[in-house]
Amino acid sequence: MIVYARGTDEEIPAAGVVLDTGSISDTGEMKGHPLMFYLAGEDIASVRFSCKREQLCFSDWTEKRDEYGNAQNFTVAYGEEESEYSYLVIDWVPNVLIRELTDHADSTIANLPEEMRSDVIVMEITFGNGEKMTKAITVSLLEDGTFYAALEDYRISEADAFVRRPDSEVIPRDILYAQGSTPAAPWTAEQIEGAKQAALDYYRNTVFTVNTIEYTEEAAPYGDVEGGCSFTVNVSRGGVPQEPDRRITLQMEDGGWKVVDEGY
Repeated sequence: MIVYARGTDEEIPAAGVVLDTGSISDTGEMKGHPLMFYLAGEDIASVRFSCKREQLCFSDWTEKRDEYGNAQNFTVAYGEEESEYSYLVIDWVPNVLIRELTDHADSTIANLPEEMRSDVIVMEITFGNGEKMTKAITVSLLEDGTFYAALEDYRISEADAFVRRPDSEVIPRDILYAQGSTPAAPWTAEQIEGAKQAALDYYRNTVFTVNTIEYTEEAAPYGDVEGGCSFTVNVSRGGVPQEPDRRITLQMEDGGWKVVDEGY
């Protein structure tokens, strides 16, 4: 089995490679996709992905499979059509890392602890003949803001509690692409305003100043379309507008709004 970086189609080998598809600055601004990848191989029946620290998004560009957004553990059915494998795309989303840099004015890449600058994506691969293989992609943030990734054999140990987490909720395709668009959560204008105020309260405790905040009718990335209320937010840091816009998603819990995701 081979892993390729989407965008450059460069193989991610055991020796490792510096990725040039995305980067992060000391202020937490992310450009591109630090690690977006796909698998190649013969007769892959399924792959279970487990991400230790950050989150993964899974998209099927053949539009045949259900998808996952901002998930940590999930299983994808691959099947016999090997020509489809390159269209099954996994995007590693370092939201925890970004929040650490954006929410703390004194944080820089160089002074982050090593464990925060690195992550592991375990892949439990089952082939059509029943054979199994376990691989892992290790990804590390370098001090210049670029990322280094390597593919290695992996043996799951008792210490790997993150692999034993239950799979995340799937985003069904009939919801994702109903009538060619993503349906909005059924929030009233009053509820949306309440979520907006909670989002503004969240940003008051960060290094950002909100310039504009707009409700978006796209499905929440947490997978429960009816459970999330999302906004697109343009912010400034130290008087300097930041690009691209950020996104914040809140869920209703115990009668109040709670931020469940924030980042690019």
